Amino acid sequence: MPPNPMYFCAAAASALAVLIICIQVAERWRFRLWVQALISTGQLSLTHYVAHVIMGLAPLQLLDVLENGSVMFSTFYAFLFYAAAIVFSVYWKKQYNHGPLEKLMSRWE
Repeated sequence: MPPNPMYFCAAAASALAVLIICIQVAERWRFRLWVQALISTGQLSLTHYVAHVIMGLAPLQLLDVLENGSVMFSTFYAFLFYAAAIVFSVYWKKQYNHGPLEKLMSRWE
């Protein structure tokens, strides 16, 4: 789809709808373990963003799988990374208030 004004409005409306649903779910079930795990993961988003490039995409690029991999492999690899990120977040947040890169970023202020 070409990036015209209607495309932009549709994308913005979809993003807002997803955000509103996520906020309602988080408020309604805030004390559920799975919601707390997702909140912890969101609080370490900078760390996960950098990690997905360095630890997620770099090995695939070196193995020449990044551009030649199948959709099934990509889906499985992404699911595996997301599951690892959630597990890492839960355990990290039990010991520390901020993620490693988030703490480094706050020291720059």
